[in-house]
Amino acid sequence: MKKILLTLTLLGSAYFAGAQVICAGISPAPIAQNYLFTYAEPDGGWGVADLTIPNTFVQDTLIAVDDLSGAAGNQGCNSSPVGAYAGKIAVVFRGSCQFGTKAKNAELAGAVGVIIINNTAAAPIPMAGGTDGGSVTVPTIMMTQADGNALLAEMANGPVVMFIGNKTGFYQNDIGYQNGNVSFSKYSSVNKMTAQNASEYSFKVGGRLYNYGQAAQTNVVVNAKVTHAGSTVYDNTTTPAPIAIGDSIDFMLPDFSLATYPVGRYKLTYTTTMDNADEYAGDNTLSYEFIVSDTLFSYVKLDTVLNSPVTGNGSRPSGNYTSYKQCINYSDPNASRVGVAGIYFNFATNASDSILLPGQEFVVSVSRWDDVFTDLNDAAFTNAGSFNNVIELANGFYYYPNVTSEDSTVYAQFDNQVVLEDNKRYLFCVTPSENKIFFGMDDSYDYTWNLETYLQPINPLNVEGGTGASPWSVAGFGSETQPSIQVRMFPAAQLGIKELNTIEGSAYPNPMKDNVTISVAESGNATVVVTDLAGKVVATNNVVLVNGKANVATDNLQSGMYIFNVALENGKTAQFNVVKQ
Repeated sequence: MKKILLTLTLLGSAYFAGAQVICAGISPAPIAQNYLFTYAEPDGGWGVADLTIPNTFVQDTLIAVDDLSGAAGNQGCNSSPVGAYAGKIAVVFRGSCQFGTKAKNAELAGAVGVIIINNTAAAPIPMAGGTDGGSVTVPTIMMTQADGNALLAEMANGPVVMFIGNKTGFYQNDIGYQNGNVSFSKYSSVNKMTAQNASEYSFKVGGRLYNYGQAAQTNVVVNAKVTHAGSTVYDNTTTPAPIAIGDSIDFMLPDFSLATYPVGRYKLTYTTTMDNADEYAGDNTLSYEFIVSDTLFSYVKLDTVLNSPVTGNGSRPSGNYTSYKQCINYSDPNASRVGVAGIYFNFATNASDSILLPGQEFVVSVSRWDDVFTDLNDAAFTNAGSFNNVIELANGFYYYPNVTSEDSTVYAQFDNQVVLEDNKRYLFCVTPSENKIFFGMDDSYDYTWNLETYLQPINPLNVEGGTGASPWSVAGFGSETQPSIQVRMFPAAQLGIKELNTIEGSAYPNPMKDNVTISVAESGNATVVVTDLAGKVVATNNVVLVNGKANVATDNLQSGMYIFNVALENGKTAQFNVVKQ
């Protein structure tokens, strides 16, 4: 494909605006990479320095905390001998005591930094300082369980050196991207029914590149490439440009668009090069993936197996409130081609709240948002005045069963399927009956640049019973994190057929292992088509329903959520979700 060369635009910016906080392995080579993490902040009840300030960092050798606390590993809940971790970054497990207590005990034993390893497979969470956090002055972070265990395994082979903090000005030659400062696909799930050609779907390609180093750089080049099914479908590069010390450049390349959009996964990758060798290349590449789907729409990152919403952590409103609902916004000039059937979503609970998901009620809804405004810069738009005409069109209820795991994505259908209208705004929302339940969120995709580019709402939040002037917030929990919501769509022409021929169906046990029994209110020959959440067929079975039941072998399926589509000889159909353990 021909590469189009465009010019980079110089944009002066202070170091602080491009400050980059990282957790990176320095040595040995097997651990030399960037790690996903959260960190203690001064406004979170900690006495630590603000890591967003340039040259605020620690780089040193790791040492495992050994205080014999906690059955699941050393948790740092007890004090250690003075000097036990002198000049080292202490590594400790999350567990039964407060984060601030762990960090304080490590610091009192001489640690210059603290790494807390998460005790579950979930992403790191924000850390409150608690009782002791205010007296902690050393950088304190949390990383994933898998990454932490990998570091501990490498420590058994010899010294491991890590960098925690702000790398601005640390290296001589260092340029890089920031998540949230580039454009990418408007949605993580693009529905093929409304994106049939270049005129119906495209997105901006561009962003900002920073010079974090101590030296000016010349001949800096940015490349953007999109791949699909093993082929490159977009490849464009800027003309070389300089970046001064402490400066940045804004770049813009041709919009991404295709004559047609085959179903499947696409990957956009930004890379950069310059004349000098970059001394920290960990942020020279930034990638985002999206899918074109027959049935799905969402903003949140999708897993690579079932294209289901990824959940890294959970969020809920702060302060006093009676209830809340998390929504995502949708509008399309060709929306009349689709109907909406239901919503996939994810919630989690905190053990300290003594709340369990089984038995909890959740309400899913679709509403037409009839307030008139062009974009978020429109003088007619305000949080208080632009959510006055939200008209609910359909809803549905979901009750967590006792067998559903706390971290699984579930699906709830609307009681009535709704065909959408062109150029109307819609809100797809989920409301928990218990207001202390956390909504599943993921911060892999930061939509800040996209939000500033398109100026359209993404994830509005409604909080009832709070103290705000309006229960609505157009920004939700922020553009940096997305709710684990995915909408299931179908061709609008199928609405009447679906209502006439659809019958109830279910499966047990659910979650299943290697076999499952399906149950529908019919008997006779039937075909069972099993698809993943993106609509890809993963299994087909011909069965005979006896008294409405038949056994289906599922030993060839991987763990995850599947949709069972049952079609009988008389033309009636049933559809239901099943989780494979």
